Amino acid sequence: MQLLKRTRADAPIIAMMKPFAKVPLVAKPNAGLPKLIDGKTVFDMDASEFGSFGRAFTEAGINMLGGCCGTTPAHIKAVAEAEKDTVPKPPVINAISALSSARAHIILDNERPVAVIGERINPTGKKMLQAELKQGSLSMVRHFAREQNDAGADLLM
Repeated sequence: MQLLKRTRADAPIIAMMKPFAKVPLVAKPNAGLPKLIDGKTVFDMDASEFGSFGRAFTEAGINMLGGCCGTTPAHIKAVAEAEKDTVPKPPVINAISALSSARAHIILDNERPVAVIGERINPTGKKMLQAELKQGSLSMVRHFAREQNDAGADLLM
């Protein structure tokens, strides 16, 4: 039962992806977690339990549902029976614009002002910064980052 709850808990991830998916989403869950018993790999989820969580995935927005490791024809039959009247949600195709750096990200939307990007910590063409980085020192990077942050940069590159 613990795995069933964990598997259902994976559906919100699909729901978050759905508005941005340009292609149909596919889920191929295992029939439980693999366990090694007497030298043999065994999956602990039976077909009826496997079939019972398919609805959580289709409601979250998947378009195709199958089975991976540990599933048998009985597992697939249970999912097919449970989902026989389900109509998948088509892709919505919302677009987002975003920027990211090693430590932060910005979603560009109509709710925020123009994003200001500070690029001074890029060592290209900065011989003193390159030399300091080769020595393992980050004091110039910290100084430039602080300087740009204080000046209003939203993201540092």
